Amino acid sequence: ARAVVSEDKEGSSAIICVHANSVGFYITSGRLVEFSSTLAISPDDTDSFAFLVTEEFKKVFNYWESKNSEERNTAGKQAIKCFVCGKSDTAKRIESMMKKNQGVSASLANVWTNAFSLEEYIPDISFEDSLRFGSAVGLFV
Repeated sequence: ARAVVSEDKEGSSAIICVHANSVGFYITSGRLVEFSSTLAISPDDTDSFAFLVTEEFKKVFNYWESKNSEERNTAGKQAIKCFVCGKSDTAKRIESMMKKNQGVSASLANVWTNAFSLEEYIPDISFEDSLRFGSAVGLFV
């Protein structure tokens, strides 16, 4: 959350992070993680895996929303934004599936959001490779 959610972001965001042997789901308020869940599954680059992840996200989001519906209604918060990070090909499939099946605004995470300005510095790592380092970048931001 510290890496991909901008410092001035208000309201809630979601982060889906594909790890080596699991997928993490995080719901934030600003840059503070309020809820997390992990699905213990090894990722692959298939559409069925992406579909499984989006279905699990739906469960996580519905649970979180049911526990926070009163707060959301009184605060008038806008629709949630979902950031996806992890292995590039897998993250791209999940992002695409999220847009099609969940009706959620989803995008690949920019892990450099709070690290530095891309207008002032271009890192030596490609955007696709940087998706795997969201957790590490967040430790130093």
